[in-house]
Amino acid sequence: MQPSIQYCVGQQHQLIVVLLITVRCPPLKGLDPEKNISKWCHSSGRWMGKVEGDFSRPHGWTNFTMCFTQEVISMMNKLTNGSLVVAQEVARNARKLEFAFLCEAMFFMLEYFKTVAFCWMFIEGFYLHNKLVLTVFATDLRIKPYLMVGYGKMLQSKL
Repeated sequence: MQPSIQYCVGQQHQLIVVLLITVRCPPLKGLDPEKNISKWCHSSGRWMGKVEGDFSRPHGWTNFTMCFTQEVISMMNKLTNGSLVVAQEVARNARKLEFAFLCEAMFFMLEYFKTVAFCWMFIEGFYLHNKLVLTVFATDLRIKPYLMVGYGKMLQSKL
C-alpha cells in the first residue's frame, strides 16, 4: 500500500529520511491512470519543491510528467520545437526599424477598421430606419449602397 500524498510526516525516531511518495495518476484527459505521480517529503515534515531545499510552496511540487500519455508528449514536443524555430527565425532576421512600411500599413489598417466599425453602427441604424419607415413591404434588399458607403467612404477619408 502506498502512503497518502496528503500527509508528510517528518523525523520519526530521529531518523533523517527523505521519502518519495507515489500515487496513481488521476483519470483526467491526457493522463494515463496506470502511471504514478511522485512527490518528495523532507525529513523536516514539509513537502519539497522542484529543487532540494525549496519549501516555498506549502504543498510542494508534484511531478506529473510521468503521467502524460505518449500522444500528449508528442504534441508538446512538436509545439515546443515548432514555436522555438519560429521565434529564433524572427529574432535572427527582424530588426526594429526594418519593416517600417509594414508597421505603417498595419497602423493604417487598425485605424481604418476602427473607423469602419463606428461607421457601420451608424449605417446599420440608418438602414433599419429606412427599412422600417420607408420600405416596409419591399422584397428586394438594396444593401449595395450601404456597403459602398460603409467601406468606400471610410477608405476615401483615410487616404
